[in-house]
Amino acid sequence: MGTLWKWRWMLGLAASVAVVVLFLLPVLIRSAPPVIQVAMLDTAGATRGSDTKEMSLLRQAWGKAAVDSFTGAEALHTWEENWPA
Repeated sequence: MGTLWKWRWMLGLAASVAVVVLFLLPVLIRSAPPVIQVAMLDTAGATRGSDTKEMSLLRQAWGKAAVDSFTGAEALHTWEENWPA
C-alpha cells in the first residue's frame, strides 16, 4: 500500500507542477511587439508637381514611425535585407 501511495503522490505533484507551468509560461515569456511596415508605390512621380508633401503627411500621420524613401532598386533591396532587430 505504501508504494502505491507514493506513486499517486508523485503523479499528483507532477500534474500540479505541469498546470502551474502552463499558466506561468505565457506570463514569463513575452514576445517583442509586432513591427508593421507599409510600402507605397508612387507611379505618378513628378507628374503631380514638386509641391506634393506626402512625406510630411506620412510623418504627421504615423508619429514616431520612420519614413524611408527609395529612388532605386538597389537601395530597396538593401532595406529589405536589413530588417530592424
